[in-house]
Amino acid sequence: PHKLFVTFPAQGHINPALQFARRLVAIVAHILTFATSTGAEQQMSKTGTYPKGLSFAAFDDGSEHGLGPGDDMEHYFTGLRRTGQPFTCVVYSNLIPWGAKLARELNLPSILLWNQSPAVLDIFYYYFNGYGDTIQDDTIQDDINDPTFSLKLPGLPPLGSRDHLSSFFNYRCHTWIARRLIKK
Repeated sequence: PHKLFVTFPAQGHINPALQFARRLVAIVAHILTFATSTGAEQQMSKTGTYPKGLSFAAFDDGSEHGLGPGDDMEHYFTGLRRTGQPFTCVVYSNLIPWGAKLARELNLPSILLWNQSPAVLDIFYYYFNGYGDTIQDDTIQDDINDPTFSLKLPGLPPLGSRDHLSSFFNYRCHTWIARRLIKK
């Protein structure tokens, strides 16, 4: 089986994804193609020892050409389809929402690798299941830096201003991530 593993092009995503990819190759995947953006792939260390069956592919995320992520989904897919042997599964990390779309287009099963804490997964779950308006409320956006700020979500301790995910709660920052999350 040939697995495709697509990860977000940032160090905090690439390193855990590479560790997981190594384990997948050793345990269940005979062939695994590890894909990330061209810029990130060029910065990755080629001196590391990688198991037989682990190969690398790069996709153009548009950042080198001034395009925003997600501007044209087809350019992601074109490069990844050229890797040879057909894929049997797509594994993707969080912040790669098009990984699921790619799997659906190829009629393949997909697996999300969540490399954040379970509490962050809870926050995302609540955002998409009834608390989105509360989290994106303008008063929260204005109060997030107030040391007395507190956001209460079921099953979690109150979240204070020091606990928030700046790129998630502050929709004015990293707007391309917020747009992708909100559209999903």
